[in-house]
Amino acid sequence: MKLQLPPYTIDELFTPQSFQKMGAVDDWGYKFVNPQAFHDKGYKGRAVHFVIDTMDVSDHPDVEPKLLKEFCKSFIAEPAGDGNGHGTWVASRIAGLQDGVGVRGIAPNSPIVGVKALNKSGAGTDIALEQAIMYVADVQLPPQFNNWPRIINMSLGSSMPMTRVENALKYAVGKGVIVVAAAGNSGYNGSNSINYPARYEDLAIAVGAFDSNINPAPFSSGGPEIDFAAPGVGLYGAWLNKGFSSISGTSMATPAIAGIIDLLIQRYNLPLNQKAIEQALKQYAKDIFTPGFDVRTGDGTFILSDVDTPPPPQVEQYVELFFPFLNAWPLLLADTGQITITLPFKDSDNLESLWANTMSLIRTFTARNTEEPIKILALKIKGATFAKSVSVNTGLYKITV
Repeated sequence: MKLQLPPYTIDELFTPQSFQKMGAVDDWGYKFVNPQAFHDKGYKGRAVHFVIDTMDVSDHPDVEPKLLKEFCKSFIAEPAGDGNGHGTWVASRIAGLQDGVGVRGIAPNSPIVGVKALNKSGAGTDIALEQAIMYVADVQLPPQFNNWPRIINMSLGSSMPMTRVENALKYAVGKGVIVVAAAGNSGYNGSNSINYPARYEDLAIAVGAFDSNINPAPFSSGGPEIDFAAPGVGLYGAWLNKGFSSISGTSMATPAIAGIIDLLIQRYNLPLNQKAIEQALKQYAKDIFTPGFDVRTGDGTFILSDVDTPPPPQVEQYVELFFPFLNAWPLLLADTGQITITLPFKDSDNLESLWANTMSLIRTFTARNTEEPIKILALKIKGATFAKSVSVNTGLYKITV
């Protein structure tokens, strides 16, 4: 099955000389996200970013120094390098070199591994993409990166499901890889238009795009699987022949989210689990477009200068509180299918954080301690001034806290 780059728009091309005269260029999208707020506190990235795209290696001065070249790999039968430019652009937005010239990456201290699954025309196959994803999950990196998160950026897609790719994603996610994918550039007319693999819920963070007026970009695909959005119109990045370009597309929004995830993991020690990190990210997202979740921008976007709150309570902080009850769940549920736990809360407790972390703890515990994860129909946390419920999954059991 064939897949390709979403049909992005090249707004303008620049020679290396023209950018050298301009110095470091921070476009509106970079300023909107404002990663400098994290950089100033010492958080500049601590993840290995695998860009599955049109590039394995690059000679661009903003990208080449950031590559772990010995681990860059191609699954396409064409010469090494980037004959298209798209992969180079994406890499520069994630972790481009901060050298005072050209573009700056969101996570400038993080390395890049180029994994070529698309040819110079931006086309590829599900087989090549499957191989690329499996490679990311299994490749042995140098020891200094053993405990670093692995983040996949896929600014590509297909309108059709791809079983090979879905299974590869399940494998990678199961090994702790974080996956971010472009929603696609098919627009939205009321029907789900999100491309695969972004459309695989719980296997990829689907990213939409908005413009400088904070409106969804007309080309940005939409649907219920959309998770977040980022600037994606008229953004600068590294390009062919050591030049630069201004481009529009959800491909341009996706690397911003990959870089933001890197910084948030580094600062707040977020869990390296696809489902858990999606849930955790919502605590830092800024709602845009319409109130609450919407099919164009998901749960919103990220302005890092606004993310200056203490780290949210980690799951481990609640293990002592919940573990005596959780330890008995498999036995109790085997008999009754239902358990009710009552816990006291004070009005001053951060119940929103408790809600999110209880959800994460339940998923983690059941996945590790039962052969078949418990199917949660509903979970409720009740306090003196708080009541909330959510449908998590249809199944046999109802758990009320």
